[in-house]
Amino acid sequence: MRSPAHHGAHAAKEGKEHVSGNQSVQQVQAQVFGAVLARGIVAAVIGAITVFWQAPQAVGATILTGAFLLLSGLAMGYLRMRLARLGLDRGAGLLIAALLPAIAGILLIVLPSAGLLVPVATTALVIAGVSEFVLGWRRRDEDALRPLTKDWRISGVILTVTGIILPLFTSLGAKAVVGVLGGGALILAVQLLLAGLSYRHDGLSPAANQA
Repeated sequence: MRSPAHHGAHAAKEGKEHVSGNQSVQQVQAQVFGAVLARGIVAAVIGAITVFWQAPQAVGATILTGAFLLLSGLAMGYLRMRLARLGLDRGAGLLIAALLPAIAGILLIVLPSAGLLVPVATTALVIAGVSEFVLGWRRRDEDALRPLTKDWRISGVILTVTGIILPLFTSLGAKAVVGVLGGGALILAVQLLLAGLSYRHDGLSPAANQA
């Protein structure tokens, strides 16, 4: 039988691990909030442009979509770098979610062809979205990443649905395609900005700094 002293030491260890886990969550939030906000700002700016752009042409719509994909990919790459500082960047999901949109964005900017817009954007959005969702699902039980993995699942669904819907509006012209892209970007922006501000509040709170 274990002595009471042993049980007490075990309970104290569990309590210490619980506190450490909470602190790890705050450390992650403090590291990543800037990258999450950057991604949200990109989505908000692109979404706002689509709202006020009344008569987009195919070439302009292609370049705008490319800019959205490229900047979103760079923001995800920055997030991966921030997680690397904590040793939490393992797995290919983050790399795919960062690299694929960036490559697709460069392609659309360099070759702004109306024929490339929907196929390239759909492929990038769906694959990146599914990768982000799967990443959030597989790592959902990691205490330090719980808030982040929940938001990965949400943003992954938003990207995937946007990519799936996009081809349905191809026949309606560039304005319809831009409208779908802008709608998805605005929804994504709200989710990411709220998440980033929450991470900033929790990660930089006095309680987090004292822990």
